[in-house]
Amino acid sequence: MLFPIFQNLNSAIILACSFIAGAGLAAAIGAYAKRIGEVLGVIDEPSASDGHKQHYVPTPAVGGVIALVVAATVLLLTIPWSDPGNLPAKNARLWGALAICLVMIIGFCDDRRHISAAKRLAADIVVFSVLLWVIPALRFTHVSFESLGLHLDLGKVGFPIALVCLVGLKNAVNMADGRNGLVLGLGIVWNVFFLFHAPAHTLPILAGISGIFIVLFILNAQGHLFLGDCGSYGIGSFFGILALALHNGPAGGMRSAEGVLLFLIPAIDTLRLMVSRLAAGRSPLSPDRRHLHHLLDAVFGWKIGWTIYMIAVAGPIIHYQIMPSRGYQIILFVLISYSALVQFLEKWPKRSVRLNAPVSKNQVENSRTV
Repeated sequence: MLFPIFQNLNSAIILACSFIAGAGLAAAIGAYAKRIGEVLGVIDEPSASDGHKQHYVPTPAVGGVIALVVAATVLLLTIPWSDPGNLPAKNARLWGALAICLVMIIGFCDDRRHISAAKRLAADIVVFSVLLWVIPALRFTHVSFESLGLHLDLGKVGFPIALVCLVGLKNAVNMADGRNGLVLGLGIVWNVFFLFHAPAHTLPILAGISGIFIVLFILNAQGHLFLGDCGSYGIGSFFGILALALHNGPAGGMRSAEGVLLFLIPAIDTLRLMVSRLAAGRSPLSPDRRHLHHLLDAVFGWKIGWTIYMIAVAGPIIHYQIMPSRGYQIILFVLISYSALVQFLEKWPKRSVRLNAPVSKNQVENSRTV
């Protein structure tokens, strides 16, 4: 059922209030982003020597901190509507929230003072392993592709597969956070999907998160703040945990093909770059400017590039909702289209990259826009 909580006017009011609370609190706190960044020591300074940074003005990387504070507040406000009779479900949500908080704290520490990729990876594995051990319902129980007539019960293999998915998605989202508006745009697309598929008692918090994401998207797109590793880690972890919970839940929550299509573009982009870096003798987690969003920006400019990226993520999901019997064909189409697009972008002449150029007043103003 679409939006199952919409059974009466009171339910609609609850969702509206959650959305307004999330958006309002995010906007109120976001107005002080620069001051918060200075106090917390997470101002991202421009660097002419670092080709990975393309902004011209010091920018507070506090989007994740704001999202964490506001989401926790909205979660507390919506507790009365969170299935009060289901104690196991509440415990699972508590452990999931704790894991997300820990991962975001790791990201915040990385924003303040760089933590090596190996240490971050080890911390991810520990946090998510404990979560999967405490909440067995998050482990992959099965994989089903109805269009192929395929159903596999995973048994004990479900634990390591779920662990790889959680760690992989968190890092894929973090690696995608290279241009303003991208990860938050992905978060909005994913959140809309889950609003249509999640159980009724989870919709108030999802509505609040929608409000948070929309406000932070506007602030991020205008260059007023960055998500930071704290934010990208949190978004990747949140949707990874939510996807596992719905996939293993009652029928109709989320099918295997939907889970693949939701995260396929950032996941395959990360996998492509990790393989190419290893082939070049580099660390698979080292930064560069060969991500899909970098290539789109270099060829088309970011406004068009952002639009193409969002269509590439949302289009297949919409297609699958219309034609669920063609799941594997849609997945194959996305993989082939992605490969062809990357080949085209890598060979096409690039626009001039704003790097190490003299900083003018106009450039500073332009750096605030998407």
